[in-house]
Amino acid sequence: MHAAGGLAAYLPGERIGTRDQVILRLAVDPDGHVATTTPGGPPTAGPQLEDFLMPILDRLRVLAIVDPETAIGPPGLPADQLRQDAEQPDADTRQVYAWQAKDTTVGRIVATSLDQNLDLHRDGDWVIAAPAHGSPLVLHQAPGRGRMSIHPFVIVERRAELRAFTYIGGAKDSDLRVHVESGPPLLPAPPPGAHPDTTALSQWLARPEENHEHAPGAPSGVATPSPAQVAVIERVISGDDPSSALEQLCQTFEVPELVARLAEVPHGQPDPVTPWQIVSPQSRRGIVAAAIADANSDEPTGRMPWHALDRAIYHRPTLGLALGFIEMVLAGILVAVVINGLLSPWWWILVGAIVLVAMDHTTSGAIRRHALRHEESSPDPTD
Repeated sequence: MHAAGGLAAYLPGERIGTRDQVILRLAVDPDGHVATTTPGGPPTAGPQLEDFLMPILDRLRVLAIVDPETAIGPPGLPADQLRQDAEQPDADTRQVYAWQAKDTTVGRIVATSLDQNLDLHRDGDWVIAAPAHGSPLVLHQAPGRGRMSIHPFVIVERRAELRAFTYIGGAKDSDLRVHVESGPPLLPAPPPGAHPDTTALSQWLARPEENHEHAPGAPSGVATPSPAQVAVIERVISGDDPSSALEQLCQTFEVPELVARLAEVPHGQPDPVTPWQIVSPQSRRGIVAAAIADANSDEPTGRMPWHALDRAIYHRPTLGLALGFIEMVLAGILVAVVINGLLSPWWWILVGAIVLVAMDHTTSGAIRRHALRHEESSPDPTD
């Protein structure tokens, strides 16, 4: 870079959990010219960005990702594969997800999206999903589409020294959305014997946020963080205590601190708590079936006689199937008797009632039997 007259701040990728990357920040003017220097001279406007980078990239046979949509590199390089490989996280990285729910349905959707088994934890009204370290697949938004998506949805990430916190309050553009990153600053790299202006620009490139005014407020009608939350965000971005950044953000946004604790667990170390459930990737049909099983996992309550029968079916689902069969047979006999004129037409009301009861008992027994089979086949969190 110095040989080409370049001026940059940099950060080795291993410090943010991506060893195959080096982050470079260059000074580029509004016309696209890169700031360059001559030995001992001040910065001046040099060539266009691509013209400046191409000789360096060609010599090193590497790819430069300028923004999410633009990559620059010499001909013949497999750009898509290189980009994918460079973005793969190291082993000591972890992304943890949290949402408010009472069952495991969303957890199964997340497990399917990530294509791996997931440890699920409960903390009050929140469900927390903790994938394995170094997961190659990550989520950047809540599962589902539009108003059917799950909110609030929280994504907490640790990549080596980088911490990131994302809070998605809802599906509408006006709902609260917060993304905060706290990581190591870039390193200034002025050439030896640099002009004072060159050194100053290199230092500015390393931490430009220290010289910027705060961004303007959100448009009218869009939810924004409270003043207390803004104060925590500013403290976290300053990087004074990166190890507690995620914990501070979880506290101020009323997210369980367990989310931060799970994200901070080093690779190779056990999680601090035993999972509530372990869920696996499933087909859509499997997710729906599991959701039905979850909905019928609680034992019925109540003191009336029919509640006692419901509890009996809960413990012995075959009883519900047997009752349903007997009741349907009884309904069939009554239909035949009424059709032959041996009973008043008013008996059709009783026939309908018996059919409804039979359907209820049969359905309850079938669903509960499926739930028991699902529980037997699910991984044991204590294993």
